[in-house]
Order: sequence, then structure tokens, then C-alpha cells
Amino acid sequence: HYLVLSDFRPDSDEAVVGLMAKHILEGQAIPTFYYGQHYMGSLEALLTAGVFALGGASIVTLKLVPLLSSLLLIVLMFALTSSVKSSRAGWIAASLTAIPPGMLVIWSTKARGGFIELLVIGCAALLLTTLWVKKERPDIPLLAAVGLLLGFGWWVNNQIIYFMLVVGYLALCRCRVLPNPFKSTVLFLCVGLGAFLLGGLPYWLYNIEHDFVSLEMFHRAGEGNLWEHMRGLFEKAYPILLGARRPWSSFNVFPASTVLVCVLYGAVVLSWCLARGTRLVDLFRFSIDRKHPEEQALLLIVACSIVFIGSSFGHLSMEPRYLLPVYIGIFLLVACSLDRLFVKSRTLGALVLFLFLGFHCASLFWNGVQIPGEPVVLNRNRVAKDHRDIVRWLQEHDISWVRTDYWIGHRLAFETNEAVKFVSFGEHRECRVPEYCKKSEDKEALRFMPLLLVPDQVRVIRKALIEQGYTFDVSRQSGYVIVYNIQEAVEKTVPLSFDGARITSSHGQEQLSGLHDGNLHSRWGSGHPQEEGMWIRIEFPEPQNIRVLRYQLGDWPQDFPRELEIELETETGEKVSVFEPASYHHIRYILMGDSVFRFSIQTDRVTAITLRQSGKHDILDWSIAELELFAPG
Repeated sequence: HYLVLSDFRPDSDEAVVGLMAKHILEGQAIPTFYYGQHYMGSLEALLTAGVFALGGASIVTLKLVPLLSSLLLIVLMFALTSSVKSSRAGWIAASLTAIPPGMLVIWSTKARGGFIELLVIGCAALLLTTLWVKKERPDIPLLAAVGLLLGFGWWVNNQIIYFMLVVGYLALCRCRVLPNPFKSTVLFLCVGLGAFLLGGLPYWLYNIEHDFVSLEMFHRAGEGNLWEHMRGLFEKAYPILLGARRPWSSFNVFPASTVLVCVLYGAVVLSWCLARGTRLVDLFRFSIDRKHPEEQALLLIVACSIVFIGSSFGHLSMEPRYLLPVYIGIFLLVACSLDRLFVKSRTLGALVLFLFLGFHCASLFWNGVQIPGEPVVLNRNRVAKDHRDIVRWLQEHDISWVRTDYWIGHRLAFETNEAVKFVSFGEHRECRVPEYCKKSEDKEALRFMPLLLVPDQVRVIRKALIEQGYTFDVSRQSGYVIVYNIQEAVEKTVPLSFDGARITSSHGQEQLSGLHDGNLHSRWGSGHPQEEGMWIRIEFPEPQNIRVLRYQLGDWPQDFPRELEIELETETGEKVSVFEPASYHHIRYILMGDSVFRFSIQTDRVTAITLRQSGKHDILDWSIAELELFAPG
């Protein structure tokens, strides 16, 4: 129902999974990880490729893998909770999973690289661990199966660590009561670790070849961030997870919803703690009720909370997607508690269960269905909901490549079956698809590639193109602005010789020979962090007619001037500014990450040019790898 209401609309991150699946079907090499990163395995893309092979690639079939995974999670929650407590508790847990809070509904429909699939793998691992713990004689093959699942989950998504902590604790509790605890622990550790390494084989093979680059993603929170992460967990993340608030919102879903959710869940957790009082104390002695190991629910909640607070991902409390595994612990704990309530009063138990389910529905449908807004591109400009007009226009104009924002581009590429591809442009410039990354290296082609922009970008880009001496056409489609037919206003120019010119500078006089030597691997550098008042001056022996100034950063793209003014002097003594200081920021925006600046100049009889750097940087120099001037051809 939610997918229908949202028109099955994917975001750009989901479109990446669709593109991966398409490339797999086309016979390209199977990627180990999600495009553009060294973590989050390609399981979802592989499964989606199978779905595409059967039903074709579309926004509907893209959503089928997470949808089917979420249905499988319902079955596994029933099996896990039934094994832990009772069949009735299993039905309660399955009901809570089938009608969950809005946050889980949203992420159950997103093909974002394996978030919902991880919950399936983790729940299955807990189920097998529960069966293993309950056996009179520990089953080695069953333990190996748990290790394989956890290893496989480690490749799919490193959030499996939450489940690994719980499984490890349960295994220690089981070993403690065996005749030879130490020997059993060593044996089980060897079996489990071996199976874990085998299950995550794609992860380990990739990292052996790439110097364990995946481990770079693990960063602990700074000491000053722990308190902020803890506050965010309880003040923002849990209210959102439990349905009292919506992602990226600090407002209640309905009046006093945060208070009500605290009361409802607090009462259930308190009653469970009172019922399991002595068992909770036993946890500190590595002892667990093997017949009804309900405490694993609490262990999972605690593990998720502690790891979240202590990791660098703890700042994402307004959209706590890295806490989704906590739902398994919450639903298991609530189901076990309500099962006891059903024993005392079926009517009261059913009433409280329907209260939970009603609260979950309200978190999604109160005051309209909770469909997240499209990603923001710039200011309040968002990705369009419907791309049909822009797709039709691009096809009519035979445009197959555009420069556009990350959040627009991948979705556009997937929706057109890659009839339109893109190079990332704007604030979000992540490069994921290898072919697109390679295209971005062709700087000459990028100069004339059409720009697909949101309205607020056009105000900046239009002026920047004019300042660089380009002409262009503009069209508006699907709420976007397409800037195309980009051409140089001055078509024919010839390089201007620096022979006889006198070059001076405020800093780095000894490096001036690198300013115009035809070598991008040498440079003029200030030899001092950027500060206001730096300058370079070029005086010509004879007046020159100049049309273009090209400034290349070469191997020092980070040393671009933070503020730049260019001033010309004519033979009459007149001083002419090439552009307004604010225009430099527009040019920097369009060239962000580029290493070549181009400025249009329409001044004749120039006797001197002065470049002034008026910005500041505490560390970086001001550098120029090559400065070129062009006269009319």
C-alpha cells in the first residue's frame, strides 16, 4: 500500500542498485561492493539482477527485493519469537513486524544496498543461535551455520556487528555450563570464526587485494561527541524509531506522541524487567535461561545503542537508519511481555497489542501518508517527483550526457535505461558508476556538456558562463532548467607570448619561472599560506589585445585562490576590472573540483595584468601551475 501511494519512486541511491543490476545482466564484472565505496556488499544488486531478468528493469521491479525481504522478516520474527517464548508471542512479534512504525516501513521499501536484507540475515542468525543454545548437546554444524550467516552479513552490511555481539554473548553463556568450558569455548570459537571467514569470503578477498581498505570506514566518536550522540539517541533517534516523530523532524506526529510512546513502551519494558528480574541479574554472571532466552532482546537493544553512541555514525540521529536492527530486539521484547499479559487477560493483552499497532499506523498515516520528500539539491530546490517531461525533451534533442547533481543523475540514468548518463555536478559530486567517473576526466568535453540544474543553480551558473565567455540556450522542463548548446563566444584565439614581459609578485619571487613554462607539473607558489594582499603582476613591452585568460592549477587543485581579482591596465592608464569579486564565486561553483579557470576578457591595448588574492587560508599556499593569455586569432 505504501509503495503504491509513493508511486514506487526511487531516490538516486536506490537507482545505483538498479544500475548495478543492469550492468550485471549486461555481463559486466560483478562488483564486490556498492558502487563507489568499499563496504556494503552487492547482494541486493545481485538479487535485483535476477528480478530484472524475469520481469525487466523498472521502478517497480527495483523495489521487489526489499519488499520480499521485509515479508521474509515477518516469517523469521515469528519463528524466532516462537522459539524464544511461545507460538502466541511469535504471532504478536509477526504482527508488530507486519505493521511497524513508519521508519521501518520506509526502509523496508528502499533498495539502498542491503539495509532490510541485513535484518533478515541477523534475525536468521539469532534464530539458529537460539536453537543451538536450547540443545542439550551443542550442535557443531548448527554453530557453523550461524558463523556462515554472520560472515555473509558482514559482507552485506557491517551493522551485523550488533548481532555478532549478542550471538557471542549467548555462545559464552552456553559454554560456561558445559563439562569443559575452556575447551568448548576454544572449539566453538575456531568453528565459528572459520565459518565467519568463509561466509564473508567476498569481503576478505577484496580487502586482501586492496590493503584492507574497508576497515577505513570504522571510526569511533570523538570524546566530545559521546554525550551529543547519547542525547541524540534518546531525544531524537528512539522517538523516530518508535513512531513518535518522523525522520528529519523534531515535531510530534500527533500531540504528545513522544510522551505517549515513552509511557507505552516504558510500561511494557518495566513489566518485562520485573518478570525477568533474577534472569537479568544472571546476565552479569554469563548465565541465560536456555529454555526461554528472552534476554537476547535486551542484549540486542543495548548493543545497538552502545555501538551507535560510540561510532562516528552516532550523529545520524535524525534519520537513524544505522539503528534498524534494534527493531528485532524491541519487537521480541514487546512480544514476550504481551504474551504474559495475554495469560492474565486476553482482552487486556489484545487491547494493548492493538494500541501498539494503532500507534504504528498513526506514525505513517497521521495527517497524510508519510512519504519522505525528494532529496534537496540546493537551498530549498529538490529533485523533481516526475521526470517524464525532461526525459522526453532530452531524447528529442538527442542529448545523451548531462552534468547534473548526484541526486538527479543516477535516478535519471536508471529511469532512461542509461539512454541519458551524467557527470556529477554541484554540491553533491560523489562519483559512483565507473563509466561516469571516467567521463568526468574528459575536461574538454565537460566544458560543452549540457547542464541540468535546479532554479537556484541557474542564477549562479548563467553569470559564470557569461564571465567565462560562453553562449548558451536555456529550456525549462520538469521543474529543472537545462542549459545547452554551450559554445565559446570567442571562437578563434592564439596564444600570447610572454617574451619580454616583466613578471613580479608579492611572494615567491624565486618560483616565477614556473608560472608560464608549459609544464603543469611545475608551478609558481606563494610559499606562504594565503592571505589578503598577495599579488602577481605581468607588464608587457607592447600593448596587447587580450580575449581569454586561462589559469591552471595542475597538480595543486587545493591551492586555488580563496578570493581573486583580475585588473587590467591600458596604455591610457585606465584600470579595468575583469569581473566583480562576487563573480569569482560563481565561477568557482561551476568549476568546483576542476583545475582550470577560464576568464573572458574584451579589452584592447593592455599594458599590464595584476592578479590579486584577497582571501585567507591558514595552511594552503596560493599556486598557479600555468597562466596563459590568448589574443584574437
